[in-house]
Amino acid sequence: MVFLRLKTALTAHARAEEACFYEILKTKGATREDAFEGYEEHHLVDILFQEMSRLEPDDPRWSAKFAVLHESLEHHIAEEEGKLFLDAESVLSRKHLVELGGRFETDKRRRLANAARRRRGAA
Repeated sequence: MVFLRLKTALTAHARAEEACFYEILKTKGATREDAFEGYEEHHLVDILFQEMSRLEPDDPRWSAKFAVLHESLEHHIAEEEGKLFLDAESVLSRKHLVELGGRFETDKRRRLANAARRRRGAA
């Protein structure tokens, strides 16, 4: 199911981003507020996914929630790319950013692999 793949991919991305990136940025003055806002935006996506999972796709509330999810993700990505990442470059060294990027990719792959194992075990 496409919805499950989207939910799994975005959840793995969000948790890895929080663990590898936001945890550092919330300790820096210039990025602290935006990092906490990012956590809250991820939380909103989690809630929408939970609520959508309990609805049938033909339910009009599902489509409305999907529209809000889409808008929220577009806003989140625009803020990250337009502000947070730029601010991160001002408080972290290039070497540290590259290291965090590598940790993020490793953590995200691990989370996706764990989700795939859980799905196979449930099937």
